Amino acid sequence: MREILFQRNLSMMFASFLASIVLAVLAEETAVQTTTVRQQPDRIFGSAAATAHHRGAPWTRHEIDSSSRGADGVRMADANGDGFLDIATGWEEGGMVRVYLNPGPTRAHQRWPSVTVGNVRSAEDAVLVDLDSDGAMDVVSSCEGKTKTMFVHWAPEAGKYSNPGSWTTEPLPASQGAMQ
Repeated sequence: MREILFQRNLSMMFASFLASIVLAVLAEETAVQTTTVRQQPDRIFGSAAATAHHRGAPWTRHEIDSSSRGADGVRMADANGDGFLDIATGWEEGGMVRVYLNPGPTRAHQRWPSVTVGNVRSAEDAVLVDLDSDGAMDVVSSCEGKTKTMFVHWAPEAGKYSNPGSWTTEPLPASQGAMQ
């Protein structure tokens, strides 16, 4: 059953991935940008950019995580249904893929709770998507370098989302050695 649902939702995953790229390009071209996530080789931090059209002062920079190296390919979606945008990213040099759960506006300046959903080499991109229609946001990562493979990081059952040992990582067979 999981295979059938996976195949059915594969096209939705690619559509979501392509849409995130298009939205990122469009966001760079707009004059008003209210929220951005910036990356440096050894940390992720959030900020908000304000323009003359935006009320209030910009947010103060705050680190979400600095425990690894090479955060790359950040994508945002509501992973846990609380209405806040969460983050999926691959740590390229750190060899892992993580989901960061947005703690909400009152605690957004603190470190965000996170779960390592898989350990893969050279993770370039990660996107949240419910591939098997079970209501839990899975993660798809794409790796470059010598790995050149896409991986599906299957989310566990309800109540175990934040437990790294409950996640299952599988390569997407058709992608092995074919990604750039």
